[in-house]
Amino acid sequence: MKFEVKDLPKPPKILAFIGPGFILAAFAQGSGELIWWPYLVAKYKDALLWLMPIAFTMQLWINLEVGRYTMLTGESIIKGFYRVSKYILILIFLLNFISWIWIGGYLSASATAVAELGPFEEKSKSVIFWSYLLLLLSNFALLSRRAYDCIEKLEKFVGVFCFISLLSVAVLCEDVRSVTFSFFKSFLSVHYPSIAKEDYKIFLTAVAFAGLGGTANLFYSYWLREKGIGMARKGGGIFRLNKRNEGKLRRWVKILWIDNGIGVYLNFITTVLTALLAYAILANKGLYPKGWDLASVQSEFLASTYGDVGRVVFLLIATFFLADTWIVLVYSLSKINAEVFSLLFKKDEETLFRIWIYIYVLASILIIPLKKPPEFLITLCGVMSFLSMIIYIPILAYITWIYLPRIFESKKVAPSLFSKICLLVAFIFYLALFLLKVYFTI
Repeated sequence: MKFEVKDLPKPPKILAFIGPGFILAAFAQGSGELIWWPYLVAKYKDALLWLMPIAFTMQLWINLEVGRYTMLTGESIIKGFYRVSKYILILIFLLNFISWIWIGGYLSASATAVAELGPFEEKSKSVIFWSYLLLLLSNFALLSRRAYDCIEKLEKFVGVFCFISLLSVAVLCEDVRSVTFSFFKSFLSVHYPSIAKEDYKIFLTAVAFAGLGGTANLFYSYWLREKGIGMARKGGGIFRLNKRNEGKLRRWVKILWIDNGIGVYLNFITTVLTALLAYAILANKGLYPKGWDLASVQSEFLASTYGDVGRVVFLLIATFFLADTWIVLVYSLSKINAEVFSLLFKKDEETLFRIWIYIYVLASILIIPLKKPPEFLITLCGVMSFLSMIIYIPILAYITWIYLPRIFESKKVAPSLFSKICLLVAFIFYLALFLLKVYFTI
């Protein structure tokens, strides 16, 4: 399967391209911001804040290499794995499938918010009712002919609206303003608290999902391809490195850096805001977002400033946040699995994509009635995340450091030495966390 040689497309203006980064930010906000970090900060206050920027920055370098392959070839990173070895592709598929089979937990988490409005007295029954209703509504976006465009617009709206709402509370609420300085000062204080044994899985999962995490980093490749980065605008292929193309390549790399940076650090800023509100509001009241009250407890964020109206608004925000995480998951997982089966069995990819959507919808339908608290199901998704990362990061390094320069017959397409070192540090970081995860799981 040889690459076709084409001319590198002219890059658009930066603002015209930005979009995948917004999906990254809004998608990731459905786990770390609204589930793990608020819980950890509410319970352990400022003890773990120093680790947050480190965890997010590790994601930056993984996304950059995932995006580099798609930019240079117009292909998804999944096809890159296939070009190296079909057995690697099968391994990545299995890790990806096992990691996310419990994604119905995100719908349950979304429903814990709106379930505060009823209709049943028993909270778990209301959660199940709203989970199924949200699943039904979400399918309109998933089955749309322009699914990517629909999802991008949805993520931009949800992400920006949530950010503005949280920021307004941080500015207007006296309880928040009074602790803001000490909160941010804690980012510079490195110390390790005594974490309850039952919280170690939550702590490690929070770090894994700071940003995307696990095989979710591979999703970024599909979002970039759908948006049309680099050679994706030509339907795939490679280009000759002449002076004209080298100039265009530098501009494409700049676009990739900016889009990736917006996604990672907009996600980081929103996480900081939710952590600040948990620190100022929830910690003092001894409230921890967990179980069937996963989202409803955090309605105190807006209720502290805007009263009952703020509480209802936050519940709606949380509902959209976590539901759109499920939508993006089903879309991205179906894209990956469809391409895997298309490459292995030479079947129509679009048909397979639709089939995989139905499979994940059915899986969610079956999981929701289990009445397991949503964070239990989402933690199961996180158990495989570290293992996935320590397996695919070295393969990713081989592809962008060795394979692509060989294909292009030039080292100019390879990442800089600094980027290579940072990816290596990220690998060591996740390897250490994986070993901790295994230790506390056994």
